[in-house]
Amino acid sequence: MSALNTITRVLGPEYTFDPSVGFDGMDPGDHPCIGCLSKRHIDSRLYCVVDKDPLVCVCCKHYNQKCGAIPDELLGAAQWYWNTACGYFDRCPLNVSAPATAQQMSDRTELWRVITALDSCGSAWANIKDWHVDPPEISDASAAALHRLQELASIRELVSIMVLQSAGMNSSVSEIRARMDAAQPAYVRDDTKVQALLRALRGLDDAENKSVSNEKRARSLRYDMPDRLVDRMTTAYLADAPGPKCAVHYVGTPSCLSTE
Repeated sequence: MSALNTITRVLGPEYTFDPSVGFDGMDPGDHPCIGCLSKRHIDSRLYCVVDKDPLVCVCCKHYNQKCGAIPDELLGAAQWYWNTACGYFDRCPLNVSAPATAQQMSDRTELWRVITALDSCGSAWANIKDWHVDPPEISDASAAALHRLQELASIRELVSIMVLQSAGMNSSVSEIRARMDAAQPAYVRDDTKVQALLRALRGLDDAENKSVSNEKRARSLRYDMPDRLVDRMTTAYLADAPGPKCAVHYVGTPSCLSTE
């Protein structure tokens, strides 16, 4: 079962997607894939664009991984994070392509704080990506059996709600929605990873001014992607290549791996 209801409940009140704003570095109407979203913190030179295959971006092809769209329920948080991260990269003192109007961060402690906050967000997004595709995270036969029991109980409760509603149950829409949410399996209702993402996103806001323990110093934000990949992404971006037109991946979605 999908974890999207849990995502909406936790992130929805704070992050709303604005189509008129879009995503920095993307054509109007294009969205980065969820794989690039989870790697946004690694390198300012990341571009989520395609070259030959419209369904797989250059970055996902390089790492031989699925290229999946961001679910609508995550777009608000994804947009805020992506654009905030790009704003920090524009202010990096070693970014020669930064806008002239960008106010550079010269304090090395502030740079380290931003790196730490971006890394926390990247890790949280990677966990969300994996959890969304496979919420049960089944590790052995006993866990699989437990999850099957949870799903059967959930289905029985959802069917009961539908029968009662058809029979004229006098309940408001909000009450029915609350009962349906409560009927979801425990592994879907578990919002641990979504709460971790929410904390990481809040930590990124004004990160350079938030003191943390064991602070260090840094000369620059991260530029950790291989040059070969950066060259391919940059070439495609400068050729006005669009973003990928991939689908949202759920449990059981066929793999879209590349064969370079």
